[in-house]
Amino acid sequence: MFRRFAALLCLTALAAPTQAQAWPQVAPGQWADPTRACTYRTEQRGQAFPLMGHQDAVKLSGEVRQSLIRQGMREVSVRPAARGQHWGLLASYVYPSTEGEAQVAQLYLSQRGLLRTVTASTHAKTVSALPPGQAATSPAACWADLARWVEFSAN
Repeated sequence: MFRRFAALLCLTALAAPTQAQAWPQVAPGQWADPTRACTYRTEQRGQAFPLMGHQDAVKLSGEVRQSLIRQGMREVSVRPAARGQHWGLLASYVYPSTEGEAQVAQLYLSQRGLLRTVTASTHAKTVSALPPGQAATSPAACWADLARWVEFSAN
């Protein structure tokens, strides 16, 4: 069950600080910083995602990590993330594309037993316009705060 679920989670992967930093809403459920170098979105999925304990989160995190690697993501890290009494998953990775590379942080949460994601990313060109495999000079200036927000505060 976990293996199939991990694959489904990863297929949905590609895709807050809004009021405090005056980030405008650019689409329903999606916000971007004023320069549009960083964006984040929240999505409620129809997919079952029951609340899980720590051990289930550990097991599922390994399977999600392997699935992301198989899909070509790089620098993949997936770990359990606690939100109050509940566990979810926090994934971070580099998403390669023809426009360059984008950094992604994605939180998988259970909301009334259904999957809810919070996905933050840099615009591909802000990370690297270099060919895949060549290191970017630095991420977008907005990235560090946005990634920390997803990791520690997003719900």
